[in-house]
Amino acid sequence: MRSLSAQDLIDVWEWGQVQPHARRVLGLLAAALPDVPAEQLEALSIGRRDQWLLSIRESLFGPSLFCLADCPACRGAVELRIQTDELGTEDGAPDPGEPTEGVRSLTVGEAEIRWRPLEYRDLMALETAADLGASRSLLLRRAVVEARRGGEPVTADALTETEQAELLRALEHADPLARLECALTCPTCGHGWNALFDIAAFLWSEVETVARRLLYEVHALASAYGWREAEILALPQRRRWAYLEMLGA
Repeated sequence: MRSLSAQDLIDVWEWGQVQPHARRVLGLLAAALPDVPAEQLEALSIGRRDQWLLSIRESLFGPSLFCLADCPACRGAVELRIQTDELGTEDGAPDPGEPTEGVRSLTVGEAEIRWRPLEYRDLMALETAADLGASRSLLLRRAVVEARRGGEPVTADALTETEQAELLRALEHADPLARLECALTCPTCGHGWNALFDIAAFLWSEVETVARRLLYEVHALASAYGWREAEILALPQRRRWAYLEMLGA
């Protein structure tokens, strides 16, 4: 994985402005992993994708993540600071670089279901889904390789609620790293809960903030000194800030 420069961040952010969220994240991965083919990145499991994003985030901004969450009991705001290694690979978990495993089998009553773990490209396919129900149906159709009940073939949409629920549990169990959680306690009411953490949305928000700040720095320094964008972005961050401080910006 290579370090992303200021120019890289602006380029990825600019490209991502006209892309759906899932493809924005693909741009970040591609920039940090230039030697990995796009089809290999799209074939990552969701959990392995998130592990790469955690690594990219740490290389860009450090290991500490400052977040806000709403308490589900009293709706109060809860501030927290977590470390990337608290969300990282656990002992015995697959390495982010390992390939996604192949077809598996699941038996639910009379139903025999052959299915495969979800990949990053499956999330990108949800761009066409109209709502949560359509997203769930689409994921199940993509995950099911073959299904039979009593020896007769059935489609993924024809699976019963029980069969679908068991398949969803199997999909979640197959990719435990896809569920990043933080244990929180509300300082106001004392309620404790586990909150899901979306590293993809969190990291993109940070990239967008930094890219806009960099564009402001380019604007201020170019206006004052007549320097080109590439020259300004090539300066070390502290030096850019020193010039901006002298300008009172």
